Amino acid sequence: MESSCRECAAGLAHCHGTLIVHELHRGECTEPDCDGPELVLHLLVIDCDAVGCACSQQTSHPLAV
Repeated sequence: MESSCRECAAGLAHCHGTLIVHELHRGECTEPDCDGPELVLHLLVIDCDAVGCACSQQTSHPLAV
């Protein structure tokens, strides 16, 4: 039985981490050596509120005139 994934065996660009998508910030990956937060590199993608981030609930307050 082989211990590497199909993408590894084929030499394709991919990441084994989970991409956390933020509403107000750049996406971040759970893998420290990830090349970038591109959606196409990740098989696992979650919204940031699933990990307790509140950035989607932050609202901008209009300036008083």
